[in-house]
Amino acid sequence: MGSPVKFKTITAPSKEKFKYDKTKDNWSIHREGAAAPSGQSAIEAVPILMGDEKKIDGAVMLGRAAASKCAGQHLAEYLLDHQGVIPNELKGKILVFADTLWLDDSYLRVPFLSWDDGEWCLNFDYLDSVWDSDYMFVRLCA
Repeated sequence: MGSPVKFKTITAPSKEKFKYDKTKDNWSIHREGAAAPSGQSAIEAVPILMGDEKKIDGAVMLGRAAASKCAGQHLAEYLLDHQGVIPNELKGKILVFADTLWLDDSYLRVPFLSWDDGEWCLNFDYLDSVWDSDYMFVRLCA
């Protein structure tokens, strides 16, 4: 398990609606999560795995997301629009925003950012995926 990675401090507006609203794809919101922060906010990415773990399942991941106060899609969308605040050392990692959950038919999905083709992209992974050392929670710091 690695150490937390600090982002640049941000000043983000609160958002009421998702820019990437998956209801347009016939998904439903299972849990929206907190709005993006307003004012000055510190952000960090923390490993999902503990100790010498190699992988965990979705139920364990969700429990850890709640315990670590993982952010949701509102913050993911802010970071997608302000990619310069994401530390370069996180390229190659998958940044998870598990405070938001979408339901696609009968599958829960979790928003994440991944580095692809020279930029960060927003995608949605199945909760029942295998979560390994490539994944990191993103959370607001106190």
